[in-house]
Amino acid sequence: MYSLPLNKSFFRVPFLLDEKEMKDPMRCIKYFFTHYDLMKIRCHLYRLRYAAFTSDVAHFSNPEDRRVIYYFLDSLEKCLEGAFMLDLIAKENMQRKKKD
Repeated sequence: MYSLPLNKSFFRVPFLLDEKEMKDPMRCIKYFFTHYDLMKIRCHLYRLRYAAFTSDVAHFSNPEDRRVIYYFLDSLEKCLEGAFMLDLIAKENMQRKKKD
């Protein structure tokens, strides 16, 4: 299994989010889903799965490592579906507020 050779505690906290995003993480979700729909997401994930399955790179030579990558990508896809639903609910709530 491939692991990061760097300081692990650094990677256990968000470091890409700016101050506004740290206070309101929905900003990231809204931004993401203005650029990607579920079809695009699934296409990119499919390409990653295909690369992991067909690659001769040492990281993927062990079947167990490939299984871990597949499980991670499945979990990531499910997480993104959850984020999609959060974004959809937020949009519906905003539309309701505008009507009221």
